[in-house]
Amino acid sequence: MLEISRSFLNASVTLTAERLGRDIAITIYGGDGPHIGAVAVAVPYRKGERLSVSTSTLCVPGHKEGDLARSVAEDVAKRHEVIVSATCGIHYEGIAREAIPELCALVMEMASQL
Repeated sequence: MLEISRSFLNASVTLTAERLGRDIAITIYGGDGPHIGAVAVAVPYRKGERLSVSTSTLCVPGHKEGDLARSVAEDVAKRHEVIVSATCGIHYEGIAREAIPELCALVMEMASQL
């Protein structure tokens, strides 16, 4: 299993990745209250020479991690051509809207290290 942690707004954000046969299960959590907010599953497939990905996302009502889970799952599935699940739950109490894109960029950078 691979684990990557980074500090963001005085708390840590962690990404773990584990091989399940050929596939990859990713968990992203952190902030003030780690939890399960969304799960995305990306399945790569080829149409001729073109690589595409079919993704399903399930979000817990009231949570906003769906887009991030989807982005991570799709990115890793395309790069490695394997099925990827990404579970995401990051909570920062009172986070400023302006900090959210920075947090998402950090998570995508962590995922790129896989």
